[in-house]
Amino acid sequence: MAALLAGHVRPAHFGIFVRDHDAAVAWYTQVMGCQRTHGFSIPGYVGSFLTGGGFQIEIVQVLGQTSPEPPPVDRAHLAFLVEDLDRRYALAKSLGLTFFIDLTDNPVIGARFFHVQDPDGHVIEFMQAYQG
Repeated sequence: MAALLAGHVRPAHFGIFVRDHDAAVAWYTQVMGCQRTHGFSIPGYVGSFLTGGGFQIEIVQVLGQTSPEPPPVDRAHLAFLVEDLDRRYALAKSLGLTFFIDLTDNPVIGARFFHVQDPDGHVIEFMQAYQG
C-alpha cells in the first residue's frame, strides 16, 4: 500500500489561525525569535510565513473575524527539540509567558519538557532528550 509520507518528504510549515495577525507576528518574532520571510493577502485572509527552529510557521487571520476559536489544546502543538532546556525555561519564566505544562521530567519518553501558550492559546513545547 502506498503511504503519503513515504519517500523523500520534509516538513513544510505549521499553520495557525490567529485573532490579530500583526500582534501574532510581533509575538513570534520578539518572543520566539522567528524571522518573517514573507506575507500574503488573498480575499478574506491576511498572513505571514515566519522561520524559526528549522521550519516555517504560517500565521493566518480571517479578515473581519476577531475571535476564531483556537484548536483544542490537547489536540495539537508546535514542538522544538533543544539542547538548553533550563535556559529556555528560565527565559520563558522571565518573559511572563503562560505555561500550559510546567517543567516536567518524564523518564517514560526519555525527555524533559515544558509547554507555553501564545496569545491565541496555541501550545508550544520545548523538549530536551536525555543524554546517553
